[in-house]
Amino acid sequence: MSCNRHDISVTNPLFPDRDVFGGSVGDAAVQAEQVARLQQVKATRDPQKVAELLGQIDQAARDPNASLMPLFVEGVAAYVTLGEICGVLRNVFGEYQPDVWV
Repeated sequence: MSCNRHDISVTNPLFPDRDVFGGSVGDAAVQAEQVARLQQVKATRDPQKVAELLGQIDQAARDPNASLMPLFVEGVAAYVTLGEICGVLRNVFGEYQPDVWV
């Protein structure tokens, strides 16, 4: 699994001694904790409900008159991850690739 690593040098004026994001973005311990939390969420959610909602999002994304926001809200309430939702949308709409020119 790859991990984005950014050098973020923003300080919180209320807590100048702490990182704005609560830990270094590249901190292995923070990453391991987040992965464990995500695995716990995925293990305890209803997989049938998640699959159903992702299918509904896929269908709605293909319908130009459908509203996606209510499905996003319902999906998040059922612990569908942002990555899973974005994956479905990426399959339907593709991913933006800017023109490269000099």
